[in-house]
Formats: sequence, structure tokens, C-alpha cells
Amino acid sequence: MRRIKLSDGLFEEEWVVMLPYNPNFQSYYSWCWDWQNDDIYASVYRSSGFEPKFSRFAGNYVDANGWITSKQVGPAASWNSVEYNLNNPSPTGTFRVDLSGQNSVTKIWDTLQTNIPTNLDLSNIKADTYNHLKLQ
Repeated sequence: MRRIKLSDGLFEEEWVVMLPYNPNFQSYYSWCWDWQNDDIYASVYRSSGFEPKFSRFAGNYVDANGWITSKQVGPAASWNSVEYNLNNPSPTGTFRVDLSGQNSVTKIWDTLQTNIPTNLDLSNIKADTYNHLKLQ
């Protein structure tokens, strides 16, 4: 099976779907991944000895590119801590979370700290200078 990026036609990766041999393989012949619903469809070849059919499997490929920004939090009189969680992160993917604060004078979002841990003490951030925070 090959995975080709449809947006530009570039080859991404390739693997043999019936190795190692599995007696439950059922001679699946043609494969298609529905990236919008994260489903994989496979069909059984008609002269394989198995009943011709289409099967649907749960997909698990998640493109590890992208970004997310939290809602801004505040205004605050003081800051204590922040904690975030990632649900089902890819074992091979990478991520980085940055902390931003809105400067109360310029109204510009300043990067306060990059690549923050999942728990971070915010008590050193002056709420009168940065009364709104967000994660990116």
C-alpha cells in the first residue's frame, strides 16, 4: 500500500499490507483512505477464494502539522499556574506550546515563554502588565 499526499501528489510512504502473514488477511486487494472521516476501505479480489466484499476499518493516520490557539484567559488580578493536556498524542509526532500575554499598554500579544511544560507556574507574571494570557 502506498500513501500519496493528494494536495501535491508526493509519495509519503509504502508498506506491504499482508506481511507478516496473517490468516485473517482475507486477500484484501484494493485500499483507500478517507482522510475526512479517518476510515480505511478495503476490497476483496473476486477470484481470491474469499467472498467479494468491501470492509471499513478505523484509520489512525493523523497529519502532525498544524497549530491551535487557546481562548484568552483574563483579566486577572494575579496569575497562579497553567496546565494543558494532549489527548492521544502521536508517539512519533512533536509539539510545542508557547505562552503569550497581551501587553496592557500596547495591546500586542507578546511571547512570554516558548516550549512550556504541561504544568507551569505563572506567579512571576505581573497581571497589571499582562492581564490576558493564551497558549499557542
